[in-house]
Amino acid sequence: MELAVTQLAQQLQAQLRSWQPPIPFQVQCVLKSEALLVLIQHPLQHSPNPQAVFAEVEQAIQSPTFYPSAPIPSLVKLFLRRLGQKQPYAVYRFTVLPVSPPIVEKSRELSGEIVLHSPEPVETPFSEREFASRSLPWTAIAAVGVSVVAFFSGMLAVSSPCVLGRCEVLQAAEVQVQQSSQQLQRASTRQELQQVQQQMIEAQRSLRSVPFWSSRHGDAQSLLHATQPYSDALDQIFAAEATADRAVQASEKLPLSIAQWQGVQSTWREATVQLDAIPQSSLLYAYAQQRVVAYRANLNAVGQRIVQEQQTQKALTTAKATASLAEARQSVAQSLESWQLARSTWQVAVNTLQKIPDSTTNYSEAQQLLEQYVPKLTIARDRAAQEQLANSAYEQAMTLGQRAQVWEQQNQWSRAVVTWRNALTSAKRVPAGTFFQGQVQPLVTAYTSALRLAETKLQDTTAQQTLLADLNKICAGSPKLCTYTIAADLIRLQLTPTYEQAVQSAYLAGQAGDSGTLGGTVNHLESLQSALQAISTNAALPLEVYNSGGDLIGAFNPNRNESQ
Repeated sequence: MELAVTQLAQQLQAQLRSWQPPIPFQVQCVLKSEALLVLIQHPLQHSPNPQAVFAEVEQAIQSPTFYPSAPIPSLVKLFLRRLGQKQPYAVYRFTVLPVSPPIVEKSRELSGEIVLHSPEPVETPFSEREFASRSLPWTAIAAVGVSVVAFFSGMLAVSSPCVLGRCEVLQAAEVQVQQSSQQLQRASTRQELQQVQQQMIEAQRSLRSVPFWSSRHGDAQSLLHATQPYSDALDQIFAAEATADRAVQASEKLPLSIAQWQGVQSTWREATVQLDAIPQSSLLYAYAQQRVVAYRANLNAVGQRIVQEQQTQKALTTAKATASLAEARQSVAQSLESWQLARSTWQVAVNTLQKIPDSTTNYSEAQQLLEQYVPKLTIARDRAAQEQLANSAYEQAMTLGQRAQVWEQQNQWSRAVVTWRNALTSAKRVPAGTFFQGQVQPLVTAYTSALRLAETKLQDTTAQQTLLADLNKICAGSPKLCTYTIAADLIRLQLTPTYEQAVQSAYLAGQAGDSGTLGGTVNHLESLQSALQAISTNAALPLEVYNSGGDLIGAFNPNRNESQ
């Protein structure tokens, strides 16, 4: 039935939207003692004709097709009131017809009785009634007197609600209270609760206006007492909302210190406690619990902010201590390992500061410290890189030097020279000012000497190989011309018996008249002598020639440029 009454109020309000000129009517309905009570309100600046308004509403209710979903009580009471006033200024009641009557036009007479509560003269709703004659008989005069008395009695009832006749103020308040309780159950926003609170205040004001000498004073007080839990709950809700607003405002300007966040946390707790005080039996319990969930979420968020502030404060302290340690390590750093340790320590301090969020109070100081620490980290990083390069170059130079010595031991002078050159190049790559600079200087001196010696050995070996090749070329042939030995200071060449015999035969042939053979032999001997002198000169070694019997038959000393 509650849903049906709510729908009826909505339909009646929709029916009045077609009013010309437009007036924003508000309609509320409630069932009370087998009667339908309808409260119609409008803004103060409008003055609709009560008769026309009631006729419009009665026509809608009497229509059999207007509200077929639920039965309408036989008795209907209509109240017309200005918004913000305590009591209606017009009341009308009628009986719902059991069968559908003819369609009622707006200009028709009302089927019930309308009562105007106003200190000013109001046009009677029965304006079309005709009188029997223009002259008033004494009976008419008496009737007029009675009407005047009745009129002033009605004025007394208006000035003192619920003293005479029906208590429309109480009935209207009952409608408003019931409607407000329904709205409380559906309310989901603060604005909706504020509207309900305003309606409740108006209803309570109306109930308080019922004087104590009225027969309905007890009923009014009972209803007033029944509305008090609603008012108390609303006051608690709005007090909690105001407390929450203070918490929100206090946390708007970030960053906040730990003490400030703790103040915000205390405010959220206060708001939560205020909502938790609303009993489960209250119509506002569901709304309060919904807000409690949101408040506790905010409370948790504030707790996280406090933890964050504490953590960033600890991080700031740790970063300062780490920077002091890095400063100390850098002041004594020399080797690669010590510079790497200083660099990594600075890096830890910088990383710690960079993780501090900008929403915390420690962010500003962290940025100031970063301006100091980052350049020092750069210095340590660059120096560590230089030391790494120096270390690599030094180790490579040492490795290459050891390898060059192995080549020398194997008489691989060509490889030894190349390796000594690479070793010397690596040693010279050690940057100045590094830890290995002092160690590499003796190494450069030693490697330079070793390279020169290797180059000399390479030249000697090359000359030796050339000498052997030249001697092999001269002594080879058929028949074999000679054999040779090479000492440190002398080349000793000995002719073979076969060659000597060939030369002897050529001479004998010449004596016998074979000049050609003799001439060829003479030319060969001259060429051999020139070749041997050239070999001796290139090798820078004296040359001695022996016959097959071991007798010295010739010699050449390139240093003296003489031959025998």
